[in-house]
Amino acid sequence: MHKKLLIPAIVMALVLAGWLCYYFSDEMVIRRQFAELAQDLAKEEQEQPLQMALKMGRIKTMLATTCQATVPEKGYTEELEQGLALQYLIYYRSRYTRLTVQLEELQITIPAKGQAVVQVTARLQRHLPGQVDAPMESHRVELSLLKGDQRWLIQKAVLPASLINENALP
Repeated sequence: MHKKLLIPAIVMALVLAGWLCYYFSDEMVIRRQFAELAQDLAKEEQEQPLQMALKMGRIKTMLATTCQATVPEKGYTEELEQGLALQYLIYYRSRYTRLTVQLEELQITIPAKGQAVVQVTARLQRHLPGQVDAPMESHRVELSLLKGDQRWLIQKAVLPASLINENALP
């Protein structure tokens, strides 16, 4: 009788252990974090200042203390402190009445323990004031991450020039 119960219990324990290893693997944690990032980058038409502050606070927890921003087509590279990176992001979002963000086709590479490189397709729909319909745009972005105490932190972002308006650069 005990053997009949022991075998299913062992199988269930192995399945549970496998699922836990998969769910908490670095790749799955990064995928969940990027899903959160897409939600926080998006902007609704009537977004309240408190909503924006909460979103920016969550994004701040995803940024390293300094983050390198690179736009290869423009020859632009700059080290941005966390606060300045958030200010650029707030400025970028403020130009649009609505901003829809989808982060798709994540390709995650983990070259060393505590490091990751993520290549992602950012699909954006940017609505300017007075614009009823905006086209969906796709941009390929590469992000380098470092594992922090609780989250993976964005350390470097390689962005295409088509994603960045020249007026947003210092």
